[in-house]
Amino acid sequence: MLESHTVKGVFIDCCNLLFTRECDVDEEMLREYIRNDKAINRLFKRGFMRIVDDQVVIDWICEEVEGAVNRTKIAQEKAHKRWNGNATAMQQQSNGNAKRKEQNKTEKNFIKPTEKQVADYFKENGKPVSEASAFFLYYDSQGWIKSNNIAIKNWKSTARTWWNKEEKSKPKINLL
Repeated sequence: MLESHTVKGVFIDCCNLLFTRECDVDEEMLREYIRNDKAINRLFKRGFMRIVDDQVVIDWICEEVEGAVNRTKIAQEKAHKRWNGNATAMQQQSNGNAKRKEQNKTEKNFIKPTEKQVADYFKENGKPVSEASAFFLYYDSQGWIKSNNIAIKNWKSTARTWWNKEEKSKPKINLL
């Protein structure tokens, strides 16, 4: 805190250089990149930086870099083991993809009903033709896609859900 703004700025630049180069920086490179020998000398003199085996060291930066490199190596080894040692998981993923493709084919095979088919189904279940017309017009205008953007697979099932929603939305009259 007692150093000038210039020395503080140079120290930050030195930290950045060491971090990005994973602490593989010699004094010549440091002086070439930073270009402020007076501030660099001050940092060495005050013990903020030192030279070890011809490399510039800022202890806490090099410790952080070493930890990050070790964590990366461990993560890479674990990922390598998962991919190479777990063919079953990859097979399960492949099977899941095949199932999804089959489901998509089923969705593509959906045959939209005619308005007459919808009206007949509603009549069979004691529902008014006006409701059948509303159902047909709504879903036909939506491209037979539900409100959650999922394609309808079975329009009769969707009609039953429609009826349940209609029943719930009707006001209940209490004459008492």
